[in-house]
Amino acid sequence: MFSVQHGNMGSSTIMGDSDVYDFTKAENIARWKGIFIPSLKKVLEQVHPRLTAKEEALMYVETLCLRILAMLCAKPLPHTVQDIEEKVRKYFPSPIDCWALNEAKETLVSKKRKSVLPTERVHTLLQKNKEGVGKTTKIV
Repeated sequence: MFSVQHGNMGSSTIMGDSDVYDFTKAENIARWKGIFIPSLKKVLEQVHPRLTAKEEALMYVETLCLRILAMLCAKPLPHTVQDIEEKVRKYFPSPIDCWALNEAKETLVSKKRKSVLPTERVHTLLQKNKEGVGKTTKIV
C-alpha cells in the first residue's frame, strides 16, 4: 500500500488500482514539506515545555504523519466519518486507536478546543490533488 524510507520526505505513496499519489515526487514535496512541523512544535511545547527537538527529528516525525495520512486516504477511499474510524481501528494498535478516535470526537464536539493540527490546510491539499488521491469528502 505504501512505503516510507528515512530521508527527506521518505517514500510515502498512496497506491490505488490505477492511480498513485506519491508524497515524494518533486512537485509534491514542496506542497507537503513542513506542513506538520509547526504543529509538532506546539504539541511538544504543550506536553514537555522544557524539551526541544532537532529539526531533523521533527522532519522524521512529519514523514510518519504522512505515512498515516497515506494509510487513511488509501483505497477504498474514505467518504464518511465511519470509514475513517474503521481505518483507524484497522491500522492503529489498541489503546491508541481508542485514544485517537476519542480525541477527534472531543475536538469536533468542543468547538472551543481548536485542533493543533493543520486540518484545513491538509484537507485543501488533498482536494487539490484529487487526480492522485481520488475525490475526497470533508470528514474532519
